Amino acid sequence: MRYKLAAALFVVACSVLHAESAAIDVPYQKFVLKNGLSLIVHEDHKAPIVAVNVWYHVGSKNERPGKTGFAHLFEHLMFGGSEHHQRRYIEAMEPIGATDLNGTTNSDRTNYFENVPTSALDYTLWLESDRMGHMLGAIDQKTLDLQRGVVQNEKRQGENQPYGLAYELITKATYPPGHPYSWTVIGSMDDLNAASMSDVQEWFKTYYGPSNAVLVLAGDIDANTARQKVEKYFGDIPAGPPIAAQRLWVAKMTGSHRQVAQDRVPQARIYEVWNVPQTGSPDADYLDMLSRVLAQGKSSRLYKRLVYDDQIATDVSAFNSTQEIGGQFRIQATARPGDDLTKVEKAIDEELARLLEAGPTGLEVERVKNQMLAAFVRGIERVGGFGGKSDLLASNQIYLGSPDAYKTSLKRIEGATPEDIRSAGRRWLSDGVYILEVHPYPKYETSKTGADRSKLPELGASPELRLPKLQHSTLANGMKVVLAERHQTPIVNLWLLLDAGYAADQFALPGTAMATAALLTGGTKSRTALEISDEQGLLGAQLSAFSNLDTSVVRLSALKTKLDPSLALYSDVILNPTFPQEDFQRQQKLQLAAIQREKVTGIAMGLRVLPALLYGKGHSYGNPLTGSGTVEAVSKLTREDLVKFHQTWFHPNNGTLIVVGDTTIAEITPKLNQLFANWPKRDVPAKNISRVNYPAKPVVYIMDRPGALQSDILVGEVAPPRNNPDQIAIETMNSIFGADFGARINMNLREDKHWSYGAVSILFPARGQQPLLTYAPVQSDKTKEALAELSKEFRGIVSDRPPTEAELQRAQNTMTLKLPGSHETIDEVGNSILEIVRFGLPDDYYDTFVRKVQSLNVQAVTDTAKSTIRPDNLVWVVVGDRSKIEAPIRELGLGEVKFLDADGNPI
Repeated sequence: MRYKLAAALFVVACSVLHAESAAIDVPYQKFVLKNGLSLIVHEDHKAPIVAVNVWYHVGSKNERPGKTGFAHLFEHLMFGGSEHHQRRYIEAMEPIGATDLNGTTNSDRTNYFENVPTSALDYTLWLESDRMGHMLGAIDQKTLDLQRGVVQNEKRQGENQPYGLAYELITKATYPPGHPYSWTVIGSMDDLNAASMSDVQEWFKTYYGPSNAVLVLAGDIDANTARQKVEKYFGDIPAGPPIAAQRLWVAKMTGSHRQVAQDRVPQARIYEVWNVPQTGSPDADYLDMLSRVLAQGKSSRLYKRLVYDDQIATDVSAFNSTQEIGGQFRIQATARPGDDLTKVEKAIDEELARLLEAGPTGLEVERVKNQMLAAFVRGIERVGGFGGKSDLLASNQIYLGSPDAYKTSLKRIEGATPEDIRSAGRRWLSDGVYILEVHPYPKYETSKTGADRSKLPELGASPELRLPKLQHSTLANGMKVVLAERHQTPIVNLWLLLDAGYAADQFALPGTAMATAALLTGGTKSRTALEISDEQGLLGAQLSAFSNLDTSVVRLSALKTKLDPSLALYSDVILNPTFPQEDFQRQQKLQLAAIQREKVTGIAMGLRVLPALLYGKGHSYGNPLTGSGTVEAVSKLTREDLVKFHQTWFHPNNGTLIVVGDTTIAEITPKLNQLFANWPKRDVPAKNISRVNYPAKPVVYIMDRPGALQSDILVGEVAPPRNNPDQIAIETMNSIFGADFGARINMNLREDKHWSYGAVSILFPARGQQPLLTYAPVQSDKTKEALAELSKEFRGIVSDRPPTEAELQRAQNTMTLKLPGSHETIDEVGNSILEIVRFGLPDDYYDTFVRKVQSLNVQAVTDTAKSTIRPDNLVWVVVGDRSKIEAPIRELGLGEVKFLDADGNPI
């Protein structure tokens, strides 16, 4: 019966795919200004926002040896202000409600983008054109030195991550000297230090002219208006000089090249890399499909073999990374703790050889086609941001010469056969592989006593939101349904929100909620885990489950044309999970491996220990904030614990079903009533989220991470529950203090001192007292100074440096004007409803939000700061190299100094 179901779905997939892919179109109009600037306009009036996306056709491949890192460094300089607006760009954009505001650099291009309210488009185009045409006069030596320090901290932060060394090793080993891809985008420390003002000026003059740029405006604007505005603001900027650029250099390798490295990681990892064709080529598309056959989904070749069957790896991935003049196909897998990496490599090579010999099956090909089509459809729901429509049009213009070149790839993917994929794999993956092994660095220790150094030893023997109206209904079983209609995209998303989450681990072993959610799709009474994975792929659906602090959530994203079979799969997973023993044991190993990774990652180490320090071990919020539990607890977990968790918390009276998308309450309610008709009600336990007291005095906890290049500073305290009457004032205060880029602590530690890549304060929403955490990764030799600055900021906002009118105005603008841009997609609308339901907020919460924020005055925010931030009751956690940071921290006298191991135990 199961095979008949799979075959039926295969037929449906084949018949629907052509119709859906043929209908995909992102209409546009293209103009080229007299100065060479290419303008692409796409109209989308579903939200009052416009995505502004500027792509410069310059990346790290335009650099030369000895001058690396310039493209990325200049990206940072572009945010420092221009000749006619000498303020930081982000500070100028946040108050107008800009969202998805960022800039990025890769090997081939540099882009700058933001979504802005339609009313702020002139303002934004003025700023973008000012930094395109009037930048050089705003760059001085101080700005260059500051941003150089920020970039170097970004480089340290990347290299400080587990397996962080792999990127540079792979880059240098897979391309010949002089190849434009033979150095990393971020560059070398020596080259960054050597960057001069004349180098920077020459870079701008060469590559930042309008003739080397593409500007995309996508959203609530028409083409004629867009052209007039762009000609007004950009038309008087001179075109740049002629540019010579490399267009193709695949650099296919031959033979086998192996490298072995050590890192402070708990598990060994292997990387296999081949150099392959460039973006837009037929083989690039076929190799992309091949990578998904290998490693996308539980039924994929490598996942099933390494993680599911042999259980010799905790994760595996494969992907085809295409770039302008060449690409790389990569497979990577992390060995299970204690397992031999050679077994992992052998299994990878066997599965790859089997695929290259016989090719993928027809069912595998159709699954991949549907997954790729569904991902594309979901991506183009957004007008801006990473992967949105403005990104799509700009990238196709820059790399392939036409904004709609993506249609060629879609058509090629639609028509791909198993032999097309097999042949491409044999052409490129049969020879020329680079292999990198990363092994755990052994734990070494030094003796407590040493030799007498006073003399030589004697010789001896050797050795605004436009949100849809919320509609409510109640199913026959008593479960509440909240629905918001969105008909612009043929997708329906559902979230089952259950009152459980990590806090429910109070009645179980820590980590149970996470394990239960992870295994919810591990099999039902009528479907195995692999069948569930295959059915998702064939339906183009996304099915997942996760937990947060207060709730457990089961999510479905379904194509409208396949809503009924997707709902049937969704309800089966919710009602009938079996948590098979083999899958449970596999998940247990994966979760234990995840805990080991957390215990060597700076911020995760802090998040594991802070909850117990803030709430106490008997509180529902006292377990690790990562939700993964402890090694001791997860080792004791049994399959029956997951069954009990499901039986305890998964009931219609304990949940709310949230529906957003292309449906109506009249259409969806009968379907849900039928699917959930026999789901029984049951009383659930009451979690302990009672109020806790503040610590009597500040304490500094040091967690040793030998050899760390940075210190990760986390500062914790508790704030009132999320649904308290002063929540909006607290969020506004936090916007001023640390939540935004332009907030005090980030401006201090990143922009003024350049000791950190970024500092932030985060208010974790909770039904009980909310954790208010401040996080700052800083270079090790500035740990003491950074702690002192943070302490000064905590004390300043409640005493001698209260919020100012200007800061309040910036925070109010940021919080209110970004609302339209942050509620554009179905997922974003759904997440806002999840928040309303989770915390019992009124349906009109976002309708009244703007008024409430704007009604705040400086005194109200000052009073809120004083009642929320308590400098004398803070818990400080510093993760870093104890041998370097302990003495300076003690000198600071911030509070009593204590030591914790990675499990939070006192040392």
